[in-house]
Amino acid sequence: MKLNRQILLIIITLISMISNGIGQDIIPVLEEVSIVEGSSGNVKIRWRHETPSDIFIFRDSIEINVWVIIDSVKNFSVLEYTDNYANANSMNRVYKLRSTKESPDSKKFPTTFLSSTYDSCRAEINLTWSNSIPNFQYQPNVIFLYYEIFLKEGTGSYIKIGETSDQNFTIPDIKEKTNYSFYIAAIPEHAPNSKSTSNTIIDFYSEMAQPPAYINPMIASINSGIVRLEFDVDPNSELTKYKLLRSTSLSGPFDTIQSINSTSKRISVNDANANPDKRIYYYKLLAYNNCNQPIWEAESDIINTIFLDVTNADTENTLEWNALKEFSSPDCNYRIYRTVGNESPQLIAGPFNSTDYNDNIEDLVGTNAGSKICYFIIGRENTSQDPNNSNIACATIEPKVFIPEAFTPDGNTLNDFFDIKFSFLPENYTLIIYNRWSNIVFESTDPEKDWDGRSLNGNLVPSGAYIYYLKIVTESGKTIEKRGNITVIYP
Repeated sequence: MKLNRQILLIIITLISMISNGIGQDIIPVLEEVSIVEGSSGNVKIRWRHETPSDIFIFRDSIEINVWVIIDSVKNFSVLEYTDNYANANSMNRVYKLRSTKESPDSKKFPTTFLSSTYDSCRAEINLTWSNSIPNFQYQPNVIFLYYEIFLKEGTGSYIKIGETSDQNFTIPDIKEKTNYSFYIAAIPEHAPNSKSTSNTIIDFYSEMAQPPAYINPMIASINSGIVRLEFDVDPNSELTKYKLLRSTSLSGPFDTIQSINSTSKRISVNDANANPDKRIYYYKLLAYNNCNQPIWEAESDIINTIFLDVTNADTENTLEWNALKEFSSPDCNYRIYRTVGNESPQLIAGPFNSTDYNDNIEDLVGTNAGSKICYFIIGRENTSQDPNNSNIACATIEPKVFIPEAFTPDGNTLNDFFDIKFSFLPENYTLIIYNRWSNIVFESTDPEKDWDGRSLNGNLVPSGAYIYYLKIVTESGKTIEKRGNITVIYP
């Protein structure tokens, strides 16, 4: 009798188990997959099941493109689990559950990975998020009804600021120099009362890139008609965009001639479209922020080119030039370099502070100086070694012949010769001296041979007036002829 009762109880228990789902495959319901705030990406998962059963927890393994069991739960009263090795702050992860290793899966439930960008120009934070697992063959199949956006300003509390069915959201009216934190809560279709939170972006600081406190103009130097410019930028600056402005007047207006992108704190730029041999140019550098707006507070001072002008008057060349950095008028010094013929430039004067100079070129008369003598200036601030070259300016020396009116061939070494001087070296030369009866008393084709007052027979000529005829050909092929009187005097 007792055996029959035991059999009956077993049968009743089996019927009850079958009616309650025990003994058949039980599919647990995965309701939440949230990233734990403040963690390194730990993931909390939570589930429910109609009938108590074992739970096997699976997580993606992207490296080998399969599911792996990360743990199992045998205690029927435990309905959540934290995965401390998910690293979900930097990537999406996906989970599923089974009641046995071979039973059907729960829904494949992903984490939500949130990222943000800050548009300081519009004072907006743009949020984007995803639930997909790149390169993993078993993609999530949870449908999310919508997403809620939560924001915390400074040390305040999180508040819900909006919701969307999209996977992006823009937070407007962001305050400058303020800390913000935010996360997304995903609402699944199969568990609408549940929220699965994304990673939290904590203490996002809303700040524009640091502008330069100063931009100092250093060099405006001319080389072969190109203006080379250099500016020193505050090393703490985080900006990389600049515009070079130019004017032909110290008072402006200034026009943008180049846009520059550089991370260097010594900005170097060439202006090849100027004509610095003809005029002065004025420059300044202006920084632009990431919104492409000018930072007027950091605009550089004006720097200008040095324009040199040279004029000739007989045996003297007059040099005049404008000051370096006319805007700020610093203490500057200048050096003058001169080029004669094919020789290398030679320093002839300086350093000094004036902006004009008279160069006596009498010593160049009769040399191979040619028809041009050229100059350039190098200007420096007294506190700087940065050189600022001017344009090269040349004086065109017209061929000149200097013929004395008298000489005294008395042998006292003073004015003993009829010495003709030239501002050039003649290519051809003919000198003939006649007495008053038109007889030739001296003749030469050597410009280095001066008349010593002797006639062709070697005797000194009498004092009195004589007639000379001079014919010379310059280096450029120009013929010069001169006639006149020369007086021989014996004191």
